[in-house]
Amino acid sequence: AARGQSGALAATKTDFGPWGGALTFSLSSPWYFDPDPATTELFPNKDDFFSVAVHELAHVFGFGTAPSWQTYVSGSTFTGPKSTAANGGLHVSLSGDLKHWTNGTSSKIYGTNTTQETAMDPSLTVGTRKYFTSLDYAGLQDVGWKMVPEPSEWLLCALGAGVFVLVRRRVV
Repeated sequence: AARGQSGALAATKTDFGPWGGALTFSLSSPWYFDPDPATTELFPNKDDFFSVAVHELAHVFGFGTAPSWQTYVSGSTFTGPKSTAANGGLHVSLSGDLKHWTNGTSSKIYGTNTTQETAMDPSLTVGTRKYFTSLDYAGLQDVGWKMVPEPSEWLLCALGAGVFVLVRRRVV
């Protein structure tokens, strides 16, 4: 029932064990597609598919939708400990639907010193790209997700070489 997440079954939900999810996108929207998510130059009259997809995937992961999210909603603020810490020790203001940060909320793009409007506020300006911010990730942590740092390229190469050597030994 909770996909191994015991906090998802607690009286006060502290975790999220989704069964899955689905996203659909309008074919009539003027989408901007680019295979490189690092792109910053977008067409001014198009919606950035990357930004919209990242935002909607966060909802599938429980941002604003999970029972564990509701545990931390108090009035029109979000009191999750990770989000509060990422917001300079202040509870985070929510939009009217209580499923997004307030429009205009800013945070640093995760892993950088660049500040932008959060990916999980309720709006996207046409012709702009939004990346997930430290505050957005903190919201997912409060829902129950564990954030694991991405391994370095050298570590991945070393692991791949190790697997290659092991397989080669078995074959020989």
